[in-house]
Formats: sequence, C-alpha cells, structure tokens
Amino acid sequence: MRVLHVDCGPEMRGGQWQVLQLVEGMRANGIEADLMCNASSPLLNRVSGSIPFSVSLLRSMWKSFDLTHVHDARSHTWAAVLGITPFIVSRRVSFAVRSGFASRWKYSKASRYLAISNAVAKSLIDAGVSAEKVRVVYDGVQEFPWKSDVSGKPIAPASVDPQKGSDLIVASGVPVQFSTDLPEDLRTASAFLYISRQEGLGSAIVMAMAAGVPVIASNVGGIPELVHHEETGLLVQNEPNEIFSAWKRLADEKELAAQMVENALVQVKSRFTAEIMVQRTLMAYEDLR
Repeated sequence: MRVLHVDCGPEMRGGQWQVLQLVEGMRANGIEADLMCNASSPLLNRVSGSIPFSVSLLRSMWKSFDLTHVHDARSHTWAAVLGITPFIVSRRVSFAVRSGFASRWKYSKASRYLAISNAVAKSLIDAGVSAEKVRVVYDGVQEFPWKSDVSGKPIAPASVDPQKGSDLIVASGVPVQFSTDLPEDLRTASAFLYISRQEGLGSAIVMAMAAGVPVIASNVGGIPELVHHEETGLLVQNEPNEIFSAWKRLADEKELAAQMVENALVQVKSRFTAEIMVQRTLMAYEDLR
C-alpha cells in the first residue's frame, strides 16, 4: 500500500507530532508512506523524504498513491477541491462543523474520518457526517525511557492560541513554567497543567502521563476521555481559583498524586501508545479496501 500524507500546518503542534509518529510507524510496518507538508514546517526536516506542499504537485501526485490521508483543514479543502479519491481526514478539533453549503459539500467528499476522541466523533455526526464514515483513533505517544523526578516547577504548554487557557493559568497564581520543549521539561516537572477552552483530546496530556507527571486539565471536549478525575488526574473548570486549588492539592496530597501517575501510566500503555495509534489507523485504511 502507498499512502500520501498531507499536512499544511506551519508549526510543530500536537497534530504534527502525531503525523510524524504515524509516518514513521507505517514505514516500520512496511507501508510506503510519503509526506507532503508546509514548506516552513519543522516536519519537513523531521520526516525523511518529505515534500514541500504545493497545490500543483498534489494535483499531479495523488493518483500515484492508493490512499491520501489529510491532517488539517487546509489539506482537507484541497483534497475535496481536487477530487482526490479515496481520501481520509484526521479530525482533531471538537468545535462544531460549519453548516453552510460549502462546508457540507467539503465534508461529504471524504471517504473516512478519523476522530481523535468520541467528543470529536460526535461533533462530526451532529454535523451530518454519516456515523459509518467515522472511526475513533486516539492519539498515541512513544514511551519514555525515563520518568520525571518531579523536582521542578509545574509546567504548561506555551501557546498564544486564545482557545488555550494560558491567561487562566497566569490568573490562577500557579508558579508555572510555560514550556516550548515538553519532552525536555517533563523530565523534572512536578505537575502538568493543560487548561483549554475547547479541546479535541489533548495529546500533550498523553505525553505528560507517559512521562510520569501528575496532570491537571480542563473538563472540556475530549479531555475527560483521558483524564478521569482523581484517578488519572484532576479535572477542573476554567476558573483560576479552581486551577490553583487543584495544584495545591497535588502538592499537599502526595499519595494521591503518585497513585494518579501510576494509573495514568497503565492507561497510556493500554490505550494511547504510538503503535496502537498506527495499528488502528491501518485498520481504518483496510475498511476502505
């Protein structure tokens, strides 16, 4: 099988890390997987043989592949406009699909949707996408050969996206370090705060869990499919006082924090590894054959 992956995102965010793991995992499983991505994206240099995205190149290339898998809204649009068939869409956001004619037309063209959570799947089905076209494939992470010594500051992903709740974290008073290098900063993080106003799943949460860091996260979107309150982390409403109280609780209740870390590690290994993500994606491909 030859698969062309397309991602037009300019940054290295959660979705791009998943594309990286997916392409590498497919190649390891004997699948010929190529990637076309934004010329300014770090993915271009991280995935060997990557091709800078252009509409004309996509138009001329896609027929050479058995399947095209698009990973963001822009590549979804171009796949529909160019009449690519078959193509699969990874859907990572939980906000409602637009209801206009152009949006309905675009969403009718994909052969399959891979939703990263049940919350995302529901948003697609609520928008009129046939449930038969939707599969849930959770994000996955590689296991770390180490676990955090939890000796450092609590950390949170650095983001200027207004949907991400950096302002709420600042207002809470938690002495957090905003990280631009999560794999490195998780080595010493004493807690991981993931505050968001809207979220498909939160792949950075999975990374923190795999690193053995206790998690505090917003009770929105697909996050509760990952964070089970007082079992694998603490869920909070997006209120600064509640965020601070959850952090203080982690600091005061060491046994609870340690037990949640242990439970989260078990969950990651059973449901959220990169290999599970790759295999479930391949199963969705086989459904189309």
